[in-house]
Amino acid sequence: MSPEEAEEHIARNPINKRVLYPYLNGEDLNSRPDQSPSRWVINFHDWPLRRAEPSEWKTVGDSGRKELIKNGVVE
Repeated sequence: MSPEEAEEHIARNPINKRVLYPYLNGEDLNSRPDQSPSRWVINFHDWPLRRAEPSEWKTVGDSGRKELIKNGVVE
């Protein structure tokens, strides 16, 4: 996304700063005098796909928890 779009997302909700990062590539290094990035990326790191509700987590038992974890769901 463009730097303006990233700034807009961060202004709307500052928590977005946790996943939005400037992305600098070779073209930026060679064509921009200040070597600033021309785009931003979203990086969710190794976050789970979903967080289970505490009530769900408590009711599934050990085998259910293993299945949830296998499918990218954590407490």
